[in-house]
Amino acid sequence: MIEQVIALTIEKAANRRWMYQGIMLEKGIPVEAIHFFRGKSYTEFASDYNRIADAAEKDGFSFVRQFQGYGDTGIVQQHPAQMCQLWNYARILRYIVETQKTTLVTWDDRTLTVPFSMLNVIIEQLKNKDKPFYTFQLRLRGQTEYLQLPEEEDDELNDLHAEQFRAYTSIEHEIDYTYIFTRWGFYGYDETIVFSPKGAEWLLTQLIALDDIDADIKKMPYMDISLKQKPLYNSRLNLDNWLCWGLRPIIDAERKADTKGFYCPRYPGYDFIQDAHAFGSDTYWDSKTGMPDHLRQEVYQKQPLAYIE
Repeated sequence: MIEQVIALTIEKAANRRWMYQGIMLEKGIPVEAIHFFRGKSYTEFASDYNRIADAAEKDGFSFVRQFQGYGDTGIVQQHPAQMCQLWNYARILRYIVETQKTTLVTWDDRTLTVPFSMLNVIIEQLKNKDKPFYTFQLRLRGQTEYLQLPEEEDDELNDLHAEQFRAYTSIEHEIDYTYIFTRWGFYGYDETIVFSPKGAEWLLTQLIALDDIDADIKKMPYMDISLKQKPLYNSRLNLDNWLCWGLRPIIDAERKADTKGFYCPRYPGYDFIQDAHAFGSDTYWDSKTGMPDHLRQEVYQKQPLAYIE
């Protein structure tokens, strides 16, 4: 089962933490299982990419420096917050390895769409498969041409639809939720993932082993990047792009060995997680001008919330 739920947050986002805890409690997560991870904010480093990279390197994560150098080059505008986000994610992975607990990792503005009890059943069923459970990605986020999901045979679809019908019409039927709702693999951009300690350690190892890419590629405007070049370009842009373009080929290669359990929703739209649209992101994605002061939400108060430093 899922032993802890960790939401990445920053100090000023008090409203999002209260919203998050309320919704997650409603979904059945015990209050003692919910923790907020105090993330490093780019404002602590004067929005300076080098200062962030230096601090991350001292923390043991030298690869963070590789996600630097794009600037404002078109549709995708790099921001120092993205480097902090990657660094914070690595810190969470390290914490999971240290605590040795199966963990759901989210942002503080993403909440479950299904009862926690149902998600726990799925995780337990995935753990009982013939290979060790590593990860379950909770949403397929991204354009269809980027997801590139494998096609399924007609007979397999017929069996699936029959299983769905039985699941929705009979409480006596033994339901294999993993067959109905999951598939092997990792697709798209979403970073909301259930990790086993082994899965967290494996993913952290992949990050630490990264090599930087040609600096000239980072100087290219995003609009000039062809689909053929895009995987390499995007693989060092930010966390979610690395997951889609850098990590996925590594996981696909693991299919041949068939020794690790990486799972995701069966179809786009089978979203186990959702964005909390009432708040959304308050990051101003333009590193040239920064976020106007009148848009900042400076909310500080003492709260009965559980934090991880």
